[in-house]
Amino acid sequence: MPKDTKEPTLLGVAPVANSTFNDGDKVVIALVFDEIVNSANNVTLTTTLSNSAFTLAGSLSTNVLYFVGTVSGYGGTAPTKDNILINSSENIKDMCN
Repeated sequence: MPKDTKEPTLLGVAPVANSTFNDGDKVVIALVFDEIVNSANNVTLTTTLSNSAFTLAGSLSTNVLYFVGTVSGYGGTAPTKDNILINSSENIKDMCN
């Protein structure tokens, strides 16, 4: 049986209810991966919506990780795969690693 040697890969950002956000709005961002995520220690998310990192809210043992944060600054449009940065992404592990 072949061994799984790669970690989960980000497929995209799940659509959010609003397309634009204002300063002070609470936002949940869902990242969808190609396999189940078993561990995500110290992983945060940087977006154009906030000067502060969004924190992991949960959903380990699924292929979706939820991050929560508050819009600060000027607000903006919904995050996409192209305008986010996963901090400590090397800590996102699947069930085999």
